[in-house]
Amino acid sequence: VRYICPLLMEKELASAPEARVFIVHAALTDTLANAPELIEKNLRALLLRFHGRYIPLGSPKIGPWVTLFDVGSNTDDETKPIEGWSLVCAGLLSHPDFFSY
Repeated sequence: VRYICPLLMEKELASAPEARVFIVHAALTDTLANAPELIEKNLRALLLRFHGRYIPLGSPKIGPWVTLFDVGSNTDDETKPIEGWSLVCAGLLSHPDFFSY
């Protein structure tokens, strides 16, 4: 996780939107404040891809992942969405559902 997630985020930053594999439904600058529906859509897609779990729109099960993204994005009075996605990546890859999927 400590090796893969930073490399993946570097690749996402360097890739065109259509070539990205992790941040697919949101822009690199999207935050929970300006595009909550895109952040949730991307998180739902990631949970399906990495955990095999379909989370319906508006489900409270997405809440912890939204919080994880938001906390990671808002550090030191700055908003850095890529940091939030990096934290989500670490959470997805270290979660028990990843290993059982």
